[in-house]
Amino acid sequence: MDKLLRFFVIGCGSIGRRHIKNLLDMGFNDLLVYDVSSERRRQVSLEFNVKSVATLSDGWLLEPNVALITASTSFHLPLSLEAASNGCHLFIE
Repeated sequence: MDKLLRFFVIGCGSIGRRHIKNLLDMGFNDLLVYDVSSERRRQVSLEFNVKSVATLSDGWLLEPNVALITASTSFHLPLSLEAASNGCHLFIE
């Protein structure tokens, strides 16, 4: 694969944390995380040593190419559309 995979995990609850851990265990280390809760972002960033961003816009500026939508179900569609419009492959749970 020619292009580095940069994952953007959107939603840092239990499902997001599980996917962050799995990605790190598989050897992927270019991860960005976002959550509406600044405290949850901080906790996940410290726990997993990953970069967190304060806004979705900040995340898109870092050009991720895979988005994991792990936020609440009611946000899946708008977040997925936003991620797709930013050129990301999608994993939605």
